[in-house]
Amino acid sequence: FFCPHTHTSHFGSKSIAPESFYKEMDLLFLKQCDFLVATPRWAKSSGAREEIDECRRSNTRIFYLAALYDVNTYDLIEKFAKS
Repeated sequence: FFCPHTHTSHFGSKSIAPESFYKEMDLLFLKQCDFLVATPRWAKSSGAREEIDECRRSNTRIFYLAALYDVNTYDLIEKFAKS
């Protein structure tokens, strides 16, 4: 499990590295993932859009949540993870 939001939390105030450094690092982690779960407002985040684009380029499975508590999608994710 990798969550870029918690991985790079507060990077602006705790580091001198530019945002692009963290986005590139997140994409390296993403390449090791079996799938991505996109939250409902993913399109509003430039980082999430880049992650979606990377998954599309690499044919990594993407699950789009209709809502944060989208039980149907969670069931699909569970089945995919167990396969």
